[in-house]
Amino acid sequence: MPEGTLPQLTPFWESDDAVLYHGDCRDILPLISSVDLLLTDPPYGVEYQSGWSNDPRIPGDDGSLDVQRCVGLSLSKLGVARHAYVFGSFDFSGLKITKPVQLIWDKVSLSGGDLASPWGKQHEPIMFFANANRASRHRGKEGLAAKLRKGSILRYQRRNGRKGLHPTEKPVMLLQELIESSSRFGDTVLDPFAGSGSTLVAAMREGRKSIGIELEKSWCEKAAERLEAERRLSRRD
Repeated sequence: MPEGTLPQLTPFWESDDAVLYHGDCRDILPLISSVDLLLTDPPYGVEYQSGWSNDPRIPGDDGSLDVQRCVGLSLSKLGVARHAYVFGSFDFSGLKITKPVQLIWDKVSLSGGDLASPWGKQHEPIMFFANANRASRHRGKEGLAAKLRKGSILRYQRRNGRKGLHPTEKPVMLLQELIESSSRFGDTVLDPFAGSGSTLVAAMREGRKSIGIELEKSWCEKAAERLEAERRLSRRD
């Protein structure tokens, strides 16, 4: 390969409006094109293990993954002042972003958690912020989708143990609301921790393009199955 030439990316699955890559986002992100919205659910570093015996552990959930670096690489592809949603609570103080706002996903039902505690966890935080890289040089040059102001608590029923899906899967309708609130029709949504493809499915339903990256091959396979089914369904409509 000639010096300075970037390696070719081979999609695990692709269509006209979505592409899924199998691999480490730290290797793949430098090779993708620009995007308009970052929406992702990184490993929380808590060594989560579902009750489904055949589910692999979440790669990087042992705390070894530098989530800030992964998000920083994602921001390098995100348009100036465009929005980002990251599930979980992380220290992104080293990144050039606006002050994060915490949204709350109310899951309606309780998570497993510590069953000895009288209080069960029913929510997860979502960090919302905008890309502030080079914003001072581009002020007023790039607008955002103007949407109605909403409350910070988003109430969507979580899935309860459906086999064949990711153990920490987020509701597609929740992801659709975030996508609709922070992007325009035809924009591109990025999820560098795609899991079973919920973000890509949500983007497809909202008329957006999407790029997903997933390290675990078995979840790439599940995501590809879901995306293919969604594509066939949209064609019938």
